[in-house]
Amino acid sequence: MEEKQKKSGLGFAVGLTIICILAIAILSYFVYYLLNARKDDNTKLENLNSQVAVLQSSVNSLSRRVVSNEEKSGEEDIDEIALDLFEEATEVIIEASSTNFEEVGRVEPAVIKVENGKEYHKTVLKYAEAKEKGMEIFGEPALTKFMSQRFLDVDGDLYISEGGATGWELTDVEVEKVSEANGEIKYKATYVTEEEESSTPGTSEFTIKKVNDSYVITAISYGFMGV
Repeated sequence: MEEKQKKSGLGFAVGLTIICILAIAILSYFVYYLLNARKDDNTKLENLNSQVAVLQSSVNSLSRRVVSNEEKSGEEDIDEIALDLFEEATEVIIEASSTNFEEVGRVEPAVIKVENGKEYHKTVLKYAEAKEKGMEIFGEPALTKFMSQRFLDVDGDLYISEGGATGWELTDVEVEKVSEANGEIKYKATYVTEEEESSTPGTSEFTIKKVNDSYVITAISYGFMGV
């Protein structure tokens, strides 16, 4: 009986030892797995951080390029502005040279004022309105010169004088910068004057300047504005 108990105790001890060995082996495996998994995670995390850093660098580079492109796209095309101004200026000069001011209503019955031997007809507009419109294109001294050609201020009312011939326009207009100094940019314009039965090439010079955040023509040698 005692012999059997000894054997039984020995068997239990061996079994317990085996279980402990297995438990230690399993625990060691899990520890190894966790350590390696953590190492892999750290490696993956490092790789991910590297990828994030590269991506951030690319994003920053792209942002700088976008900002640069926006700044470039926001830059004013001065030559294009000069071309538009010249075309607008010549249109109003041609209009002011003609006899037809259909959009400017004259009062009825006619009210006429003679100034320096020239007849001026009273209109329904105010002089300030015409001047304000002129200010969109002309700056001093061109504005004063333009307004003095056909317009007269009589107690705030706009008077206009008779003009000349009608029936021409400018085509194929191109501008070329000549010089720039003291905030003024001088241009040379080339164009073709189209009349009823003829086409004549021509050239004019004009100067633009930025006034109150907008460019205006300060001098122009076209039509009655010529020097």
